[in-house]
Amino acid sequence: MKGELNMIIINYSTRKGGTAKTVSTIQTAVGLAQGGLRVLAIDLDPQANLTTILKKVSKPITKESLKLMREQYDQRKGTVDDVVAAKTVLHEYVSKKHFDYEISDVLESPKEVRNAIMDTPYDNLWIIPSGHRLSEADMKLKIAVQKSAERLKLAIAIVENDFDVVVIDNSPFENALTYNALEACYREGDIIVIPTKIDQGGLEGLDSTINTMLSYLEYSSLGYDFRILMTMVNRTKIDEEVVRTLKYMFGHRVFDTTIRYQTKPVTEAALKKEVLINVSKAGVAEDYKRFIEELKQII
Repeated sequence: MKGELNMIIINYSTRKGGTAKTVSTIQTAVGLAQGGLRVLAIDLDPQANLTTILKKVSKPITKESLKLMREQYDQRKGTVDDVVAAKTVLHEYVSKKHFDYEISDVLESPKEVRNAIMDTPYDNLWIIPSGHRLSEADMKLKIAVQKSAERLKLAIAIVENDFDVVVIDNSPFENALTYNALEACYREGDIIVIPTKIDQGGLEGLDSTINTMLSYLEYSSLGYDFRILMTMVNRTKIDEEVVRTLKYMFGHRVFDTTIRYQTKPVTEAALKKEVLINVSKAGVAEDYKRFIEELKQII
């Protein structure tokens, strides 16, 4: 890491889903925290997958939990319609904990930021969780007049002395939340990381994300740079050629580390609500560890 660290923002953003965006955000937040940095993770995605993993707000999918579901279903069926019984058990299983304060409250009133910051089970890592009200916050921001794109920036400024790094997970859709995340990256050294999968949709998402950033810079003076993280890379000649071509065109803005395509360990960690780099020795986990070390060298 470079010298004395001022707080920086690492903003994971892409206009394409299915690129390992949230997985990458989680590994980064936990990996940097385990390296001794004070990290604040912010969940700006209404799907709240970052919150689900870091706060363990829903039940893990294990043989034991699935057996319990079947037992609960057996207890209910016969007393109500079978479909109603199944729906009730499933709903109870997937229901997530609601928080008194979450990121939607911060976007509505930045001064609430300290109320929304929560501990996680990981040392040096805190989170501002997401929830079902975030989609409503997006609509409210679209019709707001005062500093509608600067709410997150104002909130982070309140707590910037408390953290070394802020890591943001975004929705894959361009909306008012996207603009808040962009506005928050206003200082030199802040980074927008674009996870990019090697397929037509992934390259289109990369193009769209860069276009959004460059268009935004036409009317806003921000200091961030962007970096491309190649994810879900197959060990094939065509994938190697795509990586080589993007590095040729974008130079240092493409990370040297690539994340291999290895679905089983990623899926197993997600089902157990665990962090991949902590529970797996698979190649994809080792890739993320190398990526975190590379990231440390530029922040």
